[in-house]
Amino acid sequence: MSSTSVSATVISNFSAKETYTLTSTPQAASSTTIINHNGLDSSRALDSSTTPAITKVAVLTATLSGGALTLNLASLTGTEGETVDGTGLKVQVLKLSASSANTGAITIVPGASNGINLLGASSSLAVYPGGEYLLYFDDESPDISSSVRTLDLSGTGTEALSVGVLMG
Repeated sequence: MSSTSVSATVISNFSAKETYTLTSTPQAASSTTIINHNGLDSSRALDSSTTPAITKVAVLTATLSGGALTLNLASLTGTEGETVDGTGLKVQVLKLSASSANTGAITIVPGASNGINLLGASSSLAVYPGGEYLLYFDDESPDISSSVRTLDLSGTGTEALSVGVLMG
């Protein structure tokens, strides 16, 4: 079975609360103020008709062997075991979540062969045990092609990384 359509809701939330006891003036000696920070929250519904459009999805567990693994965005494994080929598309969203059982960080860099540079020149991203990233590229990542398609993952052994990729 192959996927006939893809839609996704990408949600990023950041909420923090600060409680201040104001003591800078005599009138404020016993005054408490609570400040809620939630202005960084965002939500996007994406499908084949949105800008950016998404037409392919791959969700997988990348398990390092001997501390290394290369992810090929032109040959990912899909839900039913089929090959998900992102050639001609862009990575629109990348979700990375490291297992808390990992013994160290997983470092992600453009592949040594046919590397895709998602995060700028000479980029490197470390995902620590239990850590996660949600990256939204808004149609600004490089096109996946035969010469631009791989990410190299490195660690200390058999670390695992959950990976979700939306492409379009």
